[in-house]
Amino acid sequence: MDKAANSFHLYSLCYQNIAQMSVLSNSASVVIGAPKANTSQDNVTEGGSVFYCPWSVSQSNCHTIEFDPEGDRSTQLNNKLYQIDFKSHQWFGATVRSHGDTILACAPLYYWRTKKDETQSDATGTCYLSVQNFTKFVEYAPCRTEVSGPEGQGYCQGGFSADFTMDGRVVLGGPGSYFWQGQVISAATEDIIKSYYPGYFMQGVKGEVQTKHVWAVHDDSYQGYSVAVGEFSGDQVEDFVTGVPKRLLLHGLVSILNGSDLTTLMDLTGEQVS
Repeated sequence: MDKAANSFHLYSLCYQNIAQMSVLSNSASVVIGAPKANTSQDNVTEGGSVFYCPWSVSQSNCHTIEFDPEGDRSTQLNNKLYQIDFKSHQWFGATVRSHGDTILACAPLYYWRTKKDETQSDATGTCYLSVQNFTKFVEYAPCRTEVSGPEGQGYCQGGFSADFTMDGRVVLGGPGSYFWQGQVISAATEDIIKSYYPGYFMQGVKGEVQTKHVWAVHDDSYQGYSVAVGEFSGDQVEDFVTGVPKRLLLHGLVSILNGSDLTTLMDLTGEQVS
């Protein structure tokens, strides 16, 4: 199997929907992702959706959270109009997480066309944040950068996994970056909001941290296949835990990363495959 096929093979065991509890306005609700749902977005097939369902006997109706009502976007390039991103079959809602009144939803199979090549499209993945009780929506796509292609962040699939720290910092896993070495990315919600400008495809987020490209021996490791948070170093800053299922002759490992700079604190290895 070649590496391009590996990118999609990641999803052979993926779930079709995911639920997350959310607390909004002092009431509990369930947030449900439906990554193969059809939406009202123009010319988008099975773009995926997220539903908000009150956890109440008297209020049982779910409604769609309108993170992104737009269809595919286009741009002018060399005096021609080109489709710039591809939202059909992007699996939006494959990952959902909540923190208070903030909800994170991701589309790991979102593609965008890089400006370096009119024919190249990269599965960078993208995420959206709903903040302030559904009154504001911002996009967060940290792998949508100039470092494109399989050797960069082009196959990142950012948002394949995600979590929040207790203070609301976003943590994303992107298992496809750097020839599937994978990576972990984190930024504060308030900094993501400040850096967001509609129409800008690449954004620099102040204070964002990312694991970097390392030696080729780490290719095809899938760091970021899963992520979680916890305090392990004793410095009162939450650290990140990530699954790396194909390291060490496919035995895999769980890596604990320092929450401040993403340096490795400890690796826990297994004796069985993945």
